[in-house]
Amino acid sequence: MKTELANIEEMSPAKLFKPKFMPTLLKAIEQEVTANVPDVETADGRKAIISLAYKVARSKTTIDDLGKGFVAEQKQAIAAVDEIRRLARDFLDTLKATVRKPLTDWEETEQLRIVKLTDKILVIENLGAERDEMSVYYTAEALTLSLEKLRAMKITKVYQEYQDQAINAKNAAVVAVLEAIPLAEAREMEAENARLYAEQQAEDLRIEEEQRIAREAVEAADLESTRELEEIQRKAAAETAEQEARDNDVKHKRRIHREAAADIESMLKTIEPGSIGWDEISKKIVKALVKRQIRHTTINY
Repeated sequence: MKTELANIEEMSPAKLFKPKFMPTLLKAIEQEVTANVPDVETADGRKAIISLAYKVARSKTTIDDLGKGFVAEQKQAIAAVDEIRRLARDFLDTLKATVRKPLTDWEETEQLRIVKLTDKILVIENLGAERDEMSVYYTAEALTLSLEKLRAMKITKVYQEYQDQAINAKNAAVVAVLEAIPLAEAREMEAENARLYAEQQAEDLRIEEEQRIAREAVEAADLESTRELEEIQRKAAAETAEQEARDNDVKHKRRIHREAAADIESMLKTIEPGSIGWDEISKKIVKALVKRQIRHTTINY
């Protein structure tokens, strides 16, 4: 009679690897091996122990090899089932798409129709917007143009089941634009007033600066004349011998200065304050010198 240790190789993998069978087999092997322990003191006993250990190791190898082969067979079977599943799945998916195609085509057409209608309503709603996508307010002119487009728009049956929604959108857009136009006009008027005020301020500052420069020029000329007179008077007091000649010379020079200054002042008075810059005033003085319109003066080239 064969023991469990010798019987493993003849077992079918399907039976051997049943979840409840393996623990029973392992228990039987254990009982067989431990039922009669050989005497380690004798040579036969030691040989018997070696034989039992070998049989146990052989059983392990046999079970493991049978298991590997069984797993390989199972994997092949599973792969075959998976391939059949794939074929069936692809075939039925294609069949389902074929059966459903009329409905799918209708749904796509319907979705496109709805998108077109809702886009038309969105155009109406956008015409009623007070600001653009960057949150910048529309001008009164742009809003007025939107109002004209809205009023010219005809909400017909082309909107189908969205006709009432389109009518409501148009009415709401017209009301929104009518309310936004006066607000836009007020904003634009306020901005224009601010611009004009800023320009006037800049112009006032420019005129004030030009007048200051002109005053300083006149003051500088007067100061220079005064300094020259003081210098002449100082020398005249120290040089009594030439007092009369110096006095006459001073009077002569002052007359020439006054006449030249009078000509310059007369020319400057013809210029409207703030009408031209200091550079233009200087150019006019040079031209007057060239034309000998300022007495007692010449230009040497």
